[in-house]
Amino acid sequence: MNPDKNTRLFIIVLAAGLLLVGTTVFLQGQSIMKIQKSLSTIADSIDKQDVKLAPTPEVKTSTSTPTPSDRKLLTLPDANSRLISLIAQVDADWNEKIDLEKMTTEPMTLGNGRKVHVPFDPSWGNSRYELDTFEFSDGTYHFGPMMLSEMHGALRYGMLRETKARSLEAALQDKEYTSQDCTLSETFTPAKVRVGNVDTVRFEGSSCEGGWIGYEIQFGDRNLIISDSFKAGDELSRWVLERM
Repeated sequence: MNPDKNTRLFIIVLAAGLLLVGTTVFLQGQSIMKIQKSLSTIADSIDKQDVKLAPTPEVKTSTSTPTPSDRKLLTLPDANSRLISLIAQVDADWNEKIDLEKMTTEPMTLGNGRKVHVPFDPSWGNSRYELDTFEFSDGTYHFGPMMLSEMHGALRYGMLRETKARSLEAALQDKEYTSQDCTLSETFTPAKVRVGNVDTVRFEGSSCEGGWIGYEIQFGDRNLIISDSFKAGDELSRWVLERM
């Protein structure tokens, strides 16, 4: 094969390659120039419209204490099942105060389908435990704040139960309503009184451990016995009676 011919062929191929590379570089340069020109146009437009780009939001790492869980509902059976350990946990901040301004009125449906209204304060309990508006056990409705006592156990201060219908005159003669103290001396004789719009028989009870104040009323086909237990007042009972 002729060497001169090979040399010429090599020069032609090389020139074609260089031309191709140059063309590619030229076209890419034109594309880059067009992109730069477009970006410049967009920037000029933003400047003319006085448009400000939103800053990139700063990502912050939370260092706050996690929100505590909701308070656990504490019932009488639960409280009595672990009374000693519970008293040790809640004694410092346990709230069983009766504040008339904080209490709200909550409906309670009885066994005969009729309703009464009981007091409730959502702050009863403490930061860990809350109380239900009322509980029912052993034929008695329990409401009001809860007392935790090593002597008496756990109890709600307000109690209501249904009993057989009878006249208030018959209730006045009930010997259970004539109170006696630890020496068996009579301390209180039941009396007929009116609370709000309701005629009642008021009675007081006492024992060596504490006392209570209660009322019996006629309520349709049943009588109701409402009492405040182990405390000197009768705010809870009167709250119910005054809303009947």
